[in-house]
Amino acid sequence: MSQSLVRRLGTPAASTAALLTMLGAAAFLVPAASAGRTVRGCKLVSHPTIQHHASCAGEDLSGADFSRANLSFGDLTHANLSGANLFRANLHHANLSQAILTGAHLGRANLTRADLTNADLSHASLSRANLSRANLSHADLSKANLSRANLRNADLTDANLSHAKFCHTTTPSGHVSNSGC
Repeated sequence: MSQSLVRRLGTPAASTAALLTMLGAAAFLVPAASAGRTVRGCKLVSHPTIQHHASCAGEDLSGADFSRANLSFGDLTHANLSGANLFRANLHHANLSQAILTGAHLGRANLTRADLTNADLSHASLSRANLSRANLSHADLSKANLSRANLRNADLTDANLSHAKFCHTTTPSGHVSNSGC
């Protein structure tokens, strides 16, 4: 711990637990994105519609926390979402074409009817994500985790699926693939 922090707090902290007790755990939490909030140029809206939605095209949102955020119908074309947390995010009908989602966490995300054309989802976690009727044509899903994901009726035309993990994954035809279990 730095000497200036010790002077401000008035007591040395011997451990992380002591520091959390002194400052409170909330001091270290990064707030998740919520409606009405702007995250690096991306303004989230309440009750998004096809006419009224988040417009985040081209924004650098790498590492941002969008867990449980409602980004339905959002325009995220060319956005950099590498390493972003999109756990349980609602991306229904969102436009993520040419977005960079390398290493992003999209577990349990709703991506039904999302446009992910030419998106980079390499190394992304899509475990239990709903990608039904999503357009993943020309997307890079190399080394992505698609365990228990729903890809029913998704368009995977010319998608790169090399080394992607399929375990209890529902394929576009409705069959379950366990090739990576």
